[in-house]
Amino acid sequence: MCKSSASVVGKGSDSATAPLVLAGDGGASVVDARREHYPMCVVWSAIPLLTWLLPVVGHTGVVTSDGTIYDFAGPYYINRSKSRTAFGLVLKYFPVSPGDISVSSEKSKGEVWDSAVEEASLVYSGLMHNLITNNCHNHVARVLNNVQFCKRANWNPVSLVWHLAWHSHYSRYVPLVKAKPAVNAAVTHRQLVAGGRCLGTVHFLVCYGHSNTSGNCFLFLKKKSSCH
Repeated sequence: MCKSSASVVGKGSDSATAPLVLAGDGGASVVDARREHYPMCVVWSAIPLLTWLLPVVGHTGVVTSDGTIYDFAGPYYINRSKSRTAFGLVLKYFPVSPGDISVSSEKSKGEVWDSAVEEASLVYSGLMHNLITNNCHNHVARVLNNVQFCKRANWNPVSLVWHLAWHSHYSRYVPLVKAKPAVNAAVTHRQLVAGGRCLGTVHFLVCYGHSNTSGNCFLFLKKKSSCH
């Protein structure tokens, strides 16, 4: 992960979903997973069936400074939402702080980021979607290249997947004892996802979600004492 001028200036220690405040040149950005608010972030959600089989695979999107998610969801279609991607709630994310944006401009870093998101979304709204060669990861990579994220202009789906795997934050966690029996997860809209890192070794963290009145709720299993 690139060295950023941003620093964490506020995050509750008693909750994995407490607001995360990143401060840097150009202002502060508040990520609040409890409100599904991820300004200036790259976000990730599970793809039913596909993520179950390949935990590292998922759907990605980018979020403007006002918290609007943009994701390339299909042929000639950019999904826009304040709370979810085309495939559901955000399960993990990594923030882009002002210090991570290297491109020179008279605009503020937030405006530069928003312009990059709009430009990439305009381009991809006119393209055919292809699961292998032209997908949501390509859309996000174009945004990162537009702003020279981490002083790089060569982002691609592979480097994006790698960065997500090692530098993202999960949006919510629950203890294993609170999870419902696995048999209940086989109902429509249940989703199984996995992924994570523990003590420097890649491993799988199994989790699933269930539907309720507010939509899909994903339950994450993670040993806080040893994983980060």
